[in-house]
Amino acid sequence: MSDARLFSLYLPASVGGLELDPVGAFSVTEALARADGSTAWCAMVSCSVGVFLGLLEPDGLTEVAGDVGDVRLAGSARPCGTCVPVDGGYRVTGHWNFASNVLNANWYVATCWVEEPGAEGPPTRTRTMVLPVQDGTIDRTWEVMGMRGTGSNDFIVEDVFVPHVRVAYARNRQYNATRLYHPQFTQVASWSPTAGMSIGVAQGAIDTLGLLGDVQTSMSTKPLRDRPEVQLAVGEAQAMVSAARAYCRSAIGEAWERLEEPDSPERDRVLAHARASITHATRSSVQAVDRVFHAAGTGAIFADNGLERFFRDAHTGVQHISSADVHLAGAGAVFLGHPLDGAFLK
Repeated sequence: MSDARLFSLYLPASVGGLELDPVGAFSVTEALARADGSTAWCAMVSCSVGVFLGLLEPDGLTEVAGDVGDVRLAGSARPCGTCVPVDGGYRVTGHWNFASNVLNANWYVATCWVEEPGAEGPPTRTRTMVLPVQDGTIDRTWEVMGMRGTGSNDFIVEDVFVPHVRVAYARNRQYNATRLYHPQFTQVASWSPTAGMSIGVAQGAIDTLGLLGDVQTSMSTKPLRDRPEVQLAVGEAQAMVSAARAYCRSAIGEAWERLEEPDSPERDRVLAHARASITHATRSSVQAVDRVFHAAGTGAIFADNGLERFFRDAHTGVQHISSADVHLAGAGAVFLGHPLDGAFLK
């Protein structure tokens, strides 16, 4: 994975990274997930949190990039830690669950609430920073139904110093002023590979059922491939996956092309479509997997044919925040005339 640079798809070109466009990242994780969902998920997470690297100072980015072929990231945009300002940076304490890829990672992207000295009330600002995984502790909590290979354990940090050069600031976009690190595009860029992973899992399930086509079941001696009900299920599943893939590639691609059009009245709608396409993909993928899983009959439950893993991975992956109702509701609000900034803040 490291040799193929699959953990650093969004690493800025300024330090020799691929700085892949989001449709390209979508395609990479889809291809990986057709073989194995957990592998794709690890690549997806490392890619997704990589958007924050474009907001580091040059010295910090160079430090993190190090050997460009060996940037392996885990992390989260969820503020599960706190950081206290000190001379030269922050002191960080936190406990992040769902730290996918942390067993493979050498850097952790940590989002924290800023605790201002002397301030009253709960913190209101966040900061995202990058720290070595070796500075924290991994608590092995990952005993789950699906996506078992992601190693999404807990990551704990106690009073670790992080210098300003490894803290993401909006002002640092001047050093990597490309569309990938545009603040309005962060969520689309981060979750495009999530959608690709979901589509890949669904396509992998369809592919697997095709490989089982000669199998007979306890209910019939007719091979699966010759049964009308199985043919219908595969046709429905492939149509759903293909439609979701097409919507993602079209909507995300258009958002990518039109993001920096000045004062475009259509930009809000374009970005809303991109975000809706991602949620639609994750949900449609589960429906497609369910179709082929049930069509395969009792044989689908056996671990040796691979179909049950795609089923478990699809149903685990769809629990990710990118599948939440708020994204489709927010897109609907934009389509009904509400501004983009307010529509998704629910």
